[in-house]
Amino acid sequence: MEKKAWQTPTLMFLILIVIGGAIAGTVNAKSFITINSDCMDEVDNDGDGNEDIGLDIECSEYPYEDGNAEDGTSLSDSYNSPIGKYQSGFDLLVDIIRNGINKNCSGEAALCGVPGVNNEVHFFCFIESNAVISFSSMVQNWAIRSGYDDGSYQMIQNLCNSFPPTTLTELPLINYQDSDPTPPGSGSVK
Repeated sequence: MEKKAWQTPTLMFLILIVIGGAIAGTVNAKSFITINSDCMDEVDNDGDGNEDIGLDIECSEYPYEDGNAEDGTSLSDSYNSPIGKYQSGFDLLVDIIRNGINKNCSGEAALCGVPGVNNEVHFFCFIESNAVISFSSMVQNWAIRSGYDDGSYQMIQNLCNSFPPTTLTELPLINYQDSDPTPPGSGSVK
């Protein structure tokens, strides 16, 4: 009896590889709503004298790319996608810190010129305690605004206010980390 082309082991193997690749590509591909590039470009985009998250109140209230950044996003225009589509607040802040370290300190937190800051955890906690608007306050406000606690506040407390102090030198992640800290819309591929 003659075998049909689709019955050969080689063809079946190729079909399984194609199906497996398609499944793996859809399982591993995460697409999150991340930070609006105007909230981390080190530019005062709205002319109010403040720039980016932590200084500009509008970015600190709602930093995500589906909002209006430094121009402000109304409560009714925020979190309009399913909450699981948003990058966690903590991971968003990690992206900002790493972007700042890479852009302004040659990729080394110890080169940022802050006494006692030797690594990115120290730098993150220094910013947390010295920013105009603390990271803890921001993530608490985001949780209230979204109606969802993504664990960001507890992560900051565990990292910066634990006793004994953490021994971590690199910032941990909750659920997602942008491997390319280039602001969205500026050539990065998500």
